[in-house]
Amino acid sequence: WSGDGRQLASGSDDKTVRLWEPDTGKLVRTLEGHENGVLAVAWSGDGRQLASGSDDQTVRLWEPDTGKPGKLIRTLEGHLGAVFSVCWLDGDRLASSSEDGSIRIWDAASGRCLATLYQFPNEGWLAIAADNRFTGNAQGKRRLTFADGWALYPAARLPHLEDAGAVRNALTPHG
Repeated sequence: WSGDGRQLASGSDDKTVRLWEPDTGKLVRTLEGHENGVLAVAWSGDGRQLASGSDDQTVRLWEPDTGKPGKLIRTLEGHLGAVFSVCWLDGDRLASSSEDGSIRIWDAASGRCLATLYQFPNEGWLAIAADNRFTGNAQGKRRLTFADGWALYPAARLPHLEDAGAVRNALTPHG
């Protein structure tokens, strides 16, 4: 969902990102550029940019509302596996997680990778709370990990968490 709730973005196996009007179900725009299926999409907090992650091992940043067909701002490369998850940390920073077991933090304005964190094995996912804490799950195992700065700590070191699954399910990219 866009920040104003007026559009919904979806990724597809046909290598596209589609923008929809949720009230009418009308297709607004199709964004093309990925070389394989699109697995993840996330709007920036201000709704001006959209990030997409793909089987092609890239994250692409779009300005979806610049007219048809939408403008590709840049392609972020560095993952060695499919990108399963993308999430905005704030206006200029974006996180992505990949099948390669890495989480990358990007400067969206420059396209530069600020940090690479190796934490999750294949088929993990990533969610980020408004206070920039991370949580993740790998291969169906309930495992919670938070980030403090760029260092990741396993849930076992956080004794106040009795039910990691409940906490995991409560976190969203916008808190």
